[in-house]
Amino acid sequence: RFVGDVIEAKIWRRGARHRVELPLTPPARLVPESRYDVKPTYYLFGGLLFVPLTRDYLQTWGRDWWQIAPRSLMHHYESGVRSPSRQEVVILQKVLADPVNRGYHRAESVEIVKVQGRRVRHLRDLITIVEASHGEFVAFETGGGASLVLDRRQAVERGPVILQRFGVPRDRSPDLERRRWS
Repeated sequence: RFVGDVIEAKIWRRGARHRVELPLTPPARLVPESRYDVKPTYYLFGGLLFVPLTRDYLQTWGRDWWQIAPRSLMHHYESGVRSPSRQEVVILQKVLADPVNRGYHRAESVEIVKVQGRRVRHLRDLITIVEASHGEFVAFETGGGASLVLDRRQAVERGPVILQRFGVPRDRSPDLERRRWS
């Protein structure tokens, strides 16, 4: 059978036999396959550069990427399925060095699972949680259980300086502009 085909199935429900038709759909993969002619999605806060995990990202490890890329990320690629509680894997791709993020400069390709103690379902979720934060600090929890904590006020103040220093035009990619999803 092929995706798009409809199969007939017999099921038992409340002691009675029923016939149902089921359309065959592709799996809802957690990590998207390669995308062409699409600019990368990103969000930058306090010099921390966040991106969704994609096959394109994994391929940056080179020709043998499926053997070289971090196993934890490959696990999501190979067997991850989207669910209501997890629509994509959010990665801290890199730290753009600045005094506000001192001590975190070596962190890269790290999965972010929580922000402010709340589970992250997708990158837009991370942005919403960060921008709704009013406390003194913003805490990001990694898949390995480590925490990265930034002074919220300093991260906001240093944002324009970091953008200018690294030649980044805005703090997020155009597809994440607020007007498109709020």
